[in-house]
Amino acid sequence: MIKTEDFDLEMDAIAAVVGLFAEKMRQKMRAKHLEGWSGWDEPDLQPRIEGDLSEHISKGFDRENLVDIANLSMILWNMLPAERSAPSPQQEGGE
Repeated sequence: MIKTEDFDLEMDAIAAVVGLFAEKMRQKMRAKHLEGWSGWDEPDLQPRIEGDLSEHISKGFDRENLVDIANLSMILWNMLPAERSAPSPQQEGGE
């Protein structure tokens, strides 16, 4: 059995790493948006995003590529109707 204080320390460490990684994901998504990329929430683009994910996985697992893999995975995860966490602008009637 894990001691409570060890568990709490472990969870704090995990939360810190998740926060750092999420920030890298946000930075990359922002940079891509500024480059003119869009469609992260358009279900019609799911096949392309799946292909992009496969391509990135085949490139290997350096730190930068892992952020791309995570972002593409997040996009696909968000497209799953039962698990959608953030409504797309199209769902809310926006542009």
